[in-house]
Amino acid sequence: MGSNPTLTAVFWSCYEMHQYRIDEWVIYHQFPGADAEWLRKGKKAVILELLENGQYVIWIDDPDRDIEWRKKKVNEVDLTPVD
Repeated sequence: MGSNPTLTAVFWSCYEMHQYRIDEWVIYHQFPGADAEWLRKGKKAVILELLENGQYVIWIDDPDRDIEWRKKKVNEVDLTPVD
């Protein structure tokens, strides 16, 4: 993080407020309240980036999706840990 103590403190405070870490596998629930089971079912994804305000950039492990729709910015509440 370099020698700037303020920048280092901001980075770590942002990083520590996240439940998940970069390269961690999670389950992404795009439509958790949907009526149809196939829409409620989560998709396996990996964390690529930690963003502010409990948001992440993930890569969804779903070969049925077009490649441009597999990288997504999501909220932490839409993720659950992989068992």
